[in-house]
Amino acid sequence: MGLAGMTLKRYPERGPYWYAVYRLKKPGESGRGKLCSLSTKETDCRKAQAIAPFLFMKSLAEYLGYALVPASPAIPQVPGWPNPATATPVQTPAKAFAPTVVPISSALDPEIEDVIALFYGEKTAADGRLLDCYMAEKSPGSPHPAEDTARTYRRRLRQLCEALGVTKHSELCAAYKGLTADRLRKLQIAAGAKPDDLITDNNFVPLVRGAAGVFSVGALAYYESHGIQIKTPFPTLPPLIVKHFEAPPPDFLKKLCADAEKELRNDPVTAKDYILFRLASRLGGRVQELTHLKWEDVTPTGVYIGPRKTKRGRFVKLRDHGAQDELLDYLETFRGRQDGYVISDGDCPIRRNSGQGEIKHRGMRIERRLVGWLREKISAAGLGEVNQCIHWLRKCVGTHIEQTQGALARAAVLGNNIASAAEADPGVRAAAAALGNSPVVAARHYIGKRQASA
Repeated sequence: MGLAGMTLKRYPERGPYWYAVYRLKKPGESGRGKLCSLSTKETDCRKAQAIAPFLFMKSLAEYLGYALVPASPAIPQVPGWPNPATATPVQTPAKAFAPTVVPISSALDPEIEDVIALFYGEKTAADGRLLDCYMAEKSPGSPHPAEDTARTYRRRLRQLCEALGVTKHSELCAAYKGLTADRLRKLQIAAGAKPDDLITDNNFVPLVRGAAGVFSVGALAYYESHGIQIKTPFPTLPPLIVKHFEAPPPDFLKKLCADAEKELRNDPVTAKDYILFRLASRLGGRVQELTHLKWEDVTPTGVYIGPRKTKRGRFVKLRDHGAQDELLDYLETFRGRQDGYVISDGDCPIRRNSGQGEIKHRGMRIERRLVGWLREKISAAGLGEVNQCIHWLRKCVGTHIEQTQGALARAAVLGNNIASAAEADPGVRAAAAALGNSPVVAARHYIGKRQASA
């Protein structure tokens, strides 16, 4: 137990401060001990050398399960005393600053906002880098979540604590015991929440699971290294609600294509809607993938979807050389009459620029018209309420491909993960069972042959 080779280091990626680096080891503990790296909050090396021993003493006590609390009482302010700013400082005896050791479990009950600040605080450097928080240590390959995900965790924890009416860690631990969506709604109603702000059964699970992200294993270890030794308030989490997609009958899709041919194709206003529908119902692409298709992406045998030569880009083969394909033949009839994109966008669309002049969203009005048309058809067929109609059409295409050609063909057309699809493909699983291999090994073998043939 003790201090072993403490050094001062400066990490450029963390800021200008010096860090005290040392190891802590308990009596009888095997190994090299726990490595600590605490910021001295000083840019001057000499001042940092004076602060480093106090950081070590504090972390050593906490490592043994204690916290240091000053024993000297506060000096009262008496009227008529000299101004503290101009008065000569008085040397206090050393024993007045002797610390009293108390169990850390009773000394620390942090505020939720303090925990959030340690997880993903607002303090940044001049160049925008995060400082003094768990997310500031994020690096390629580290277990830290993405920044958007971390912000979601922070927002959901605040939303949950506001709904429960708690501000401290211990209060959150007590309030979460036996918590259900119905109980949380009752608390919100008692607090005067509006009906639109009440938690539903569907968003209760992501709310709780997102809030628990602030108390991950790595984050708790970071809090402990900064003097807050707490456990997660969420020992158990509600299970995820997985909704399986149910494809409509094949006759509905045939009728939908016939209605689009009759109602959209020959109308000058909805002619572009018909092109988007035909691309979505045949290629199964996402909206912005299809609206960003250029004529150079349409070849005599198929269509390139997404950026070429990237992980997200893919080529969907529609026919062999010399064969007939109604969609490709139809697109060729108006090639050259449009701008560089297959779906022209000249009717004052709603756009959002990325800052470099690149159009991030195209054909928003075309998409909205087609979504309204699809929603009416889906509702009239008694298939329920669908919010993302074009994405729903993508799922229908994927289901049809999987039923006729297998999960691997579906992954190749839709741009999904080939490895996951290979593991779930019945043919790959049958081959793995016949050879005595696992589906993972068979999937790797399939992917290797596929890459070699490409």
